[in-house]
This record gives sequence, C-alpha cells and structure tokens, in this order.
Amino acid sequence: MRLAQVLHAHPEPVQQQRPGRAGYCITGLPATDLADGRHVILYQAGRSTAGARAMRSHTAAVASDHAVVRDLAESVGVTIAETLGDFADLVRLYTLLDATPPRGWQLGAISNLNIAPELRALASDVIEPEVGRRIRDAGVRYHEYLVGGPPEERRLRFSTTDINDSRQSMGIYNTLSFLIEGKRWDDPSAHIGSRTAGQVVAMRSFLETVASHAEEIRETVDQARASLIVTNSDLPPIHIRQDYVPDPDRPSVRYPIFDLRTWTSREAELGNFEPTVVSLLSVDRPWGYAIPAGLEDLIELLGRHRIRFVRLASPAMAAIERYRIEKAEEVMVEDKKALDISVHADRGEFELEAGTVIVPTRQAAASLIPLLLEPQSLWAPYGERGGRDHAFDELLEVGTVFPVVRIIEAMDGLTEVPR
Repeated sequence: MRLAQVLHAHPEPVQQQRPGRAGYCITGLPATDLADGRHVILYQAGRSTAGARAMRSHTAAVASDHAVVRDLAESVGVTIAETLGDFADLVRLYTLLDATPPRGWQLGAISNLNIAPELRALASDVIEPEVGRRIRDAGVRYHEYLVGGPPEERRLRFSTTDINDSRQSMGIYNTLSFLIEGKRWDDPSAHIGSRTAGQVVAMRSFLETVASHAEEIRETVDQARASLIVTNSDLPPIHIRQDYVPDPDRPSVRYPIFDLRTWTSREAELGNFEPTVVSLLSVDRPWGYAIPAGLEDLIELLGRHRIRFVRLASPAMAAIERYRIEKAEEVMVEDKKALDISVHADRGEFELEAGTVIVPTRQAAASLIPLLLEPQSLWAPYGERGGRDHAFDELLEVGTVFPVVRIIEAMDGLTEVPR
C-alpha cells in the first residue's frame, strides 16, 4: 500500500472545460498512482466563499462543482477528504497502515492452550516452518501470521486464540488446523495475476508439506483425540482466559514493511513483539455440568455443536459446585474488550430438578464444553467475546447465583427423557 497525496486541488470549472477535459483532470492524473497500488487523497479547495475567493486570486478560476468532482474522483478510487482536518487524518491513517503491511502469504497455526500440546508443537515447529520454506523457495513472499502494530504504538503478536476463529474452532477438538491468507488489497481485482500465481504456490506448498508428514499427523491427531475421552482426572486444567505476553528470548521479529522514506519494501526488525500465549485463568475440569431446563437457548447452542447431553427424567441428587457472581468489569484481553468476572464458589449436595440437562465432559467436545459454560470463560456466550452479541448477559447479574453448575462427582444410573 503506497500513498500519493493530492493537496489543495484546484480543478478548472467543469462547465468551462474542453470535451473530455473534466474526466482527465480528475481521473487521469492519479491513474498511474492508483494502478501502482498507491492511495490518492483529494481535498478540493474553493467550496466555501473564502475558498472560492482564494482560488480566483491564485488561479483566476471559479469554483468547480464539488458534487461532479467528487463523483468523478470516487469512480476511479480516489479517497475524498471533506475538510483539511480529514485530509490530515487520512494521510496519517494510510501512513500507519503502511507501517506493517502484509507482503505475500501468511500461515496461522493453532495456538489455544486447550488444544493438545503435541498438536500445537507439530503445527508451529514442523508444518509452519516447512510451508514457509517451500513458499519462499518458489520465489513468493511468506511470513508468520502477525497482527497489531505499528510497534511504536501497539504490540505485535501472533493471531488470536479465540475459538470462534477458523483454526481454533476445529483445533479445540484436537484437529490439526491452519489458516492461510494472502496479501490484502482494497480492490479484489488488483494484481490478480500475481496473486493467483502466489495462491497456487502457497496451496501447493501447504499440501505437499502435509502429505510429507501424513503418517505423523494421523498418529498425533488420533492420540490427541483419544485423550479427550479419558477420565477427567487425567486431563490438565482448562484454560478459560488466555493472552499473549513478551518472550525475553524473542523480543523482536523480522517482518516485511514498506518504508515511506525510501519508497521501498524491506525486511525490518520490529520490537514490541509478544509471541507467547499464557493462561490468565484456569479451572479443573468437572465431571459435567447441569443446566436448568428453562435455558433452552443455551441448550440449543450445545445441540448445534453436537455436544451430548441428557435430561433428567426425575429429580436426582448431585455433588455440585456453584458460583455467585461477585463482580463484572470491562477489561482488554488480546487487544479487545472482554468481561472480567469475579465469582465466589461453594460446594455441596443438591437436588437437581426433573428436566435438568446434564452435560458430561467425557466426550469429543471435552475441551469446548467448559469454554462455553464457565461464566469466567473468555469465549462463553455470556459476554463481549461470546460471538452472540450478549445473548445471555442476564446470566451474569452481580449478586446472583450463576444458573449453570459444575457436577463434581460422577452421576451413576442417569435416566434420560427424549430431547
């Protein structure tokens, strides 16, 4: 992305120009810049009384028709600044965007800590580096999937741990999953030939790499998925809040940028880099969860994820842990808004009513279930990051008992009613 500034444009009055002249003045001059991938910003002077007077003294021209100029400019992709303040803001915006633009192809690997560590290691230490090497060897640019920046203002980090992201949403079932993306362009047709060729190289490199590690991938995935259905005592805690932090051994990252001073692309060593995912909050995995029959929307959500559950045909006693919501504050996690929920937990034997939905965690969705049902989870459908626009916000009312409870001990002899 490159920037070509057009400051204080004084176009001739449209009605006085020679045939074809209006279109050329507005669309012809920036054509080379636009075709070359630059951004052209236009501020048209002479729209106010004072501006028109200044134009006449400077060019002996009369003010042009702003609506016509705007339509002509926008038709070829020129960005219109309505005021000088907007012009300055747009210049700054495009300059910041130029500071760390993606160049070529980028591959994102699974990173959520609840995905089996052996799968994350296979993705980050084996597959991703080899894909990158193959792409570079074919003469196409490649880099790891980074977000954030420019580093003097915001940290750089790898892409999200959110389970609503394509990689993590499949990875949470212990699937080896990746996201591959190409260079961003404002116009989908820009540089379509080279982008298509690069896409072929990137996909071929990925497929060849996966094929060369097929047996290792199959064995690792099979073992990781089998681990999800063992007894919960054999599984590690579930990490319900995560974020990136700095790594003293890797304080910076090499990344392609466009240098506005020299107008060239180059590799730069960028600081303010936070590459390591850590757990901010974790909980032990319970035997299961109990959901009151009245929360049908939440139960329906589990069904859409093919999560297994049963409804109690009659009341049953259970050893449970329940939460009282103590506090809810807005915080920033992974550079986005999130709710920080404080709870007080107590345990005891309680009777669960008939119709209560029991969700055992010993199933393929063992790592997903707590992320959906724990009130403090960054990805629960109760708050800012749940992906359902606060659909269940009323469940997080401070001072109330959270209605979904944790079942601590196995419930034997469950009888099921039809769903």
